[in-house]
Amino acid sequence: MTSIANYSVRAVSCDHRASDEEVYQALKRATDRSNRSWDKIRAAKRITIKFNQAWPPERLVYLEGQLQELVSFSVARATLRLIANTTPRPSSPASRYQPMPATIRNRWSRTSP
Repeated sequence: MTSIANYSVRAVSCDHRASDEEVYQALKRATDRSNRSWDKIRAAKRITIKFNQAWPPERLVYLEGQLQELVSFSVARATLRLIANTTPRPSSPASRYQPMPATIRNRWSRTSP
């Protein structure tokens, strides 16, 4: 017996020159009605995200100020912000969020390449 899942896919777009806020709002629109998925994420004890950005800085390729082949920094920031705003904060000191390493934090800054 095969079960068929009732999945849906949503797509939104914004200009590649969009601000962080515009990217965040687009991502929020795309995920607003994903209640089942958000329920699973809220119930998780740990959330792990892989952005595929572990290339050495000298190998990063930019096109019109955006990363080519990798998740753009603005989309990564919007994803982290959306998850932080949608999921409850951990209450015990042992489960607090780990700080982002300085090398990654510096690469995600708003300065242009």
